[in-house]
Amino acid sequence: MIRLKRNDYLPGEVVSAEITFDDIKARRIIVSFEMGEQTHSTSSDSDGGTDHHYETKMLAYEEFVFEPRTPGCGITFKLPESCIPIFQYDDRIYTFNRVHVKYDVPFGRDKHEYQTIPVSLPFNLPPAQRIEESKKGFFVGADSHVLYPRLELPVRWKLPDNVKFREIRIYLILRGKSKAWSITDDLYKEVQLASVNEYEGQVMLRVPDMGIPQYNGVNLQIQYYLKFTVDIPMMFDTNIELPVLYYA
Repeated sequence: MIRLKRNDYLPGEVVSAEITFDDIKARRIIVSFEMGEQTHSTSSDSDGGTDHHYETKMLAYEEFVFEPRTPGCGITFKLPESCIPIFQYDDRIYTFNRVHVKYDVPFGRDKHEYQTIPVSLPFNLPPAQRIEESKKGFFVGADSHVLYPRLELPVRWKLPDNVKFREIRIYLILRGKSKAWSITDDLYKEVQLASVNEYEGQVMLRVPDMGIPQYNGVNLQIQYYLKFTVDIPMMFDTNIELPVLYYA
């Protein structure tokens, strides 16, 4: 059993943990602090099926080794100043800050136990900047390039008078990449925020909780955009994207 002394930590702070070891016949017991990424990607095999690739990239690691039959221990270690946010894209792609206990079993499978370290990252937002973009005579804009859940965000648009269209749909989209063993998969998620049918106007959007922050790691990158889709009959839709910073 792993017990942390506190329920919340900041980057750079010292973590203290008390661990009671299970009564398992092991050659040694390894306790480690781990910070890193688990990524997933797919490729086609020779039979037309799908191969799944997983890779764990350690960004920080500290290890303590104990003799077998040790009843328990207390450990302390310092969190890196560069602690990463903890999030999960699906059940196969995630980041972690954790304590890991490994029982090195001589015969059979090793046993593992994990305890997540709750880390609150500094919420220092950059100054908001107005963003605008034009494409094919269509104009769109937003009052801030910095987004976070429940923010009330004014956005604007203007279309040429001679364009026939059904509606303008506004989305917040996540676009990213997950690489595992040199195989890269694209990540995508979108949430529709509004639908309008005026040639010109402004609407107030409420930013949803996407659960995944902006992230630029080693094998995992997550970026966000506001997307305006102009639905034009009998033609391809026109899409205009504004890059934004999203803080979960």
